[in-house]
Amino acid sequence: MNIIKKIRICFLLVFIIGLAVGCSGEDTTPKEYSSASGKYALTLPGNWVQDTGASNEDMLVAYSDEERTMSISIQRYDKEIAKDTMGLDSLERFQIYYQTNAFIAGLYSLATVEEQEYTMTNMTKVMGEELTSDDSNGTVIKAFQVVAESENAYYACTITGEQEVYDKEITALKEALSALTEKS
Repeated sequence: MNIIKKIRICFLLVFIIGLAVGCSGEDTTPKEYSSASGKYALTLPGNWVQDTGASNEDMLVAYSDEERTMSISIQRYDKEIAKDTMGLDSLERFQIYYQTNAFIAGLYSLATVEEQEYTMTNMTKVMGEELTSDDSNGTVIKAFQVVAESENAYYACTITGEQEVYDKEITALKEALSALTEKS
């Protein structure tokens, strides 16, 4: 009976160690993240953290980790409401509005801005820019800013991070963003 007890304890230890090893790895399996309204979704690695306290139901904010090394923010604006309340009747006007009124507006005054060729699968028109902040304190912040237009909405999308991490991750994040899908 003593040997059976030892075997059970060994199996239990192996199970616990296996469970601990399995849980310690990061889950990078793609996962769909949606706005609270459910009007659009984006697929990112499963280890990203979605900020569920976003300011409204048409906003999606997610971070690559708890330290917010990389972040992505997407805001959806219904075209009819944007036209009626803000006079925004084109993607170009929407872009100007967003550059001057969004949380990223301050970065525009501190950064070098470079237009980027970019397409999004489900959008009729897209305008992209990459912003690189001045290196005044030793940290360079970069942002990829996109405004896009679908049949029913305008989207403002921003990917940000410190230059070192941003440069490694931006290609994959641009691919993920390009496949943003609208839901009915």
